[in-house]
Amino acid sequence: MDVSSLVSLGTLSSNSRVQSALSAAADPAGEALGRAQRRVEQQRDSTRVQISAYGKLKSAVATLQTAGQALTDSKKTAEVADLKKAASEFVNAYNAAGTAAAGAGDLRAQSSANNLRRALGGENIDLGRLGISQGQGGTLVLDSKALDQALEADAGRVRETLSQVGGQVEQAAGRELSGGGNVSTGLNSLERRGRSLDAQLAEQKTRAEESQRNVRQQTGYLNNALQALAAYQRAALF
Repeated sequence: MDVSSLVSLGTLSSNSRVQSALSAAADPAGEALGRAQRRVEQQRDSTRVQISAYGKLKSAVATLQTAGQALTDSKKTAEVADLKKAASEFVNAYNAAGTAAAGAGDLRAQSSANNLRRALGGENIDLGRLGISQGQGGTLVLDSKALDQALEADAGRVRETLSQVGGQVEQAAGRELSGGGNVSTGLNSLERRGRSLDAQLAEQKTRAEESQRNVRQQTGYLNNALQALAAYQRAALF
């Protein structure tokens, strides 16, 4: 509504009518800005949750990469007790990465989990003989007794197999964490989206503040006009 049209004597016949006219002009714009801001805030909050989930996935995959590398290090697996510890840590790290990928909950994270799972296999690799099997949901389960039996039967073969698997998973994890990998690509995409949403919110806040200033200016103008009209009406009575 044009403010100048509100200042006519007919429109300014009462304070309540003027305030109602002002509210009718200002409220729709303010409500629209408020709705838009709340919508972007929800998107930003959701994106922050996803960024946090991807941060956990990145950390979990990095831990798995380290665990895989440990299985390839003959110094760290020279003793049977050390080899068993490395195998257990590898299984735990793999499962943690799978849980983190499920928590991230998008296609890139799922693709990353699939790539890590494929890295467990290969020619002449039978983890089942070492007491390592896949449980529900693709998690790894380590049977310590079965691993002990395999070590007693042929510790060298066990060490060789675990080293091969560890190396494959280490490389796969490295690819996922690299610049073009699923984890890095997904995290970078979410961070860009977060920055864009923050910029939108800042712009909306500026627009809302500007709208409020305009309303205050209009209110001041109309109040001044009302006061002038009231003074005129009082003077006309005498």
